[in-house]
Amino acid sequence: MTRPTKINRTSVQPMRMFCFLAFAFVANCGIVQVVALSSRKKGFLPKQNSSSSCVVAPMCIEPSGACLPHHAFLSSRNPLCSQQYPEYCGRSIYIVPTTGLKISLPPMTPAELTSLYSRAYNAQADLGKSNWRPMQQAQMVLGQASLQHKTGLTVVEMGCAAGYLLYNVRQLASNGGKLICFEPDADYTQALASTLNSAKSSASGLSTEHKHQFFPSPDGDGLARASVDIFMSSHTVEHLADPCPWLSALHRVLKPGGLVFTEVPMEYNDQSVSWHMMWFHEQSWASMMIQAGFEKVQSITVQPPTTQWGIAVRSIFRKPLR
Repeated sequence: MTRPTKINRTSVQPMRMFCFLAFAFVANCGIVQVVALSSRKKGFLPKQNSSSSCVVAPMCIEPSGACLPHHAFLSSRNPLCSQQYPEYCGRSIYIVPTTGLKISLPPMTPAELTSLYSRAYNAQADLGKSNWRPMQQAQMVLGQASLQHKTGLTVVEMGCAAGYLLYNVRQLASNGGKLICFEPDADYTQALASTLNSAKSSASGLSTEHKHQFFPSPDGDGLARASVDIFMSSHTVEHLADPCPWLSALHRVLKPGGLVFTEVPMEYNDQSVSWHMMWFHEQSWASMMIQAGFEKVQSITVQPPTTQWGIAVRSIFRKPLR
C-alpha cells in the first residue's frame, strides 16, 4: 500500500464517490436536498454571514458563531486551484478554536463536491473479510462492556463498501437483529450481497438490508427515531464539508445509550491530502463529538501493521441515556 497522489480508494477503507458528503447535505448525484436540522439551539445549524471578510465555521464545531480570528488561518488551498479543479479556488484551511479540528472553508457546495469526486475517482482494493482493518475495528466494537452477551441488535454502517466490518460484528444482530448497509455505489452490489448472505448463513435469526442510497438521504433514510443500537463508519467523515447534519442524524436514529463507532485518518499535521475536507487527531475528534452531545467511551490511535501510511483515530462514543 502506497500513499496516494490523487483520489484513490486503495488508501482507505471505505472511500466512495462522495457526491453525498458535501456539507453532509445530500447531493444524490445531482438531486440536492438539505437535511433537516434539529435547531440552532442544539448547535447543528451553520451560521451564514454576509461579510465576505468573515469566515464562519459550522455551528456544531464552533458554537460561538463568530468570525474566525486571523490566527485561525493555516493555509490557502489555491495551489490546488486549476482549470481541472476549480472547486479549490478561493478556499483555505482553518483551525477551529473551540474544537481544534482543521477544516476547509468556505465549505464546498454539494454540486462542487459531486463534480470534484466524479472527475477524480479510482477503484478500491478488495480488502476481504479477514483484512486487519475490519477485523480490528470489529474487535473494538465487540469488546465493549455494554455489548457483552447482547444479540438482536440493529447495526448500521454508512458507506460499508463490500460489508466486511458488518460481517465481523454479525453476532450482535443474530436472534432477531439486523445489519443495515448504506452504500449507493453500484460497484459493490454483488460483493456486498455475497458478504451479507455469508453473515446470514453463519448467524441464526439475522436479517440484512442494503440501502442503495446515502445517509442522510434526500428521500428519508428509512430509519425510525431511536431505532439503531450501533452506528459505524470508516474513513468517511473526513470527506464531509460540514459534519453538522450528520451529527444531527446520528442523534435522531440512535437509541439512548446507542454507540457510534468511527475511524478517521489522523492527518492533523498533513493537509496535503487534497480530497479531505477535515483533519483530526484524537483530541479534536473527541472535542467535536463531545460538543455535539456524545459521551466518550474509548479512543485510540492505530498504526497499520504493513505500511507507514494510514495512521488513524479509532473511537467509540455513546448517545446519552437522557
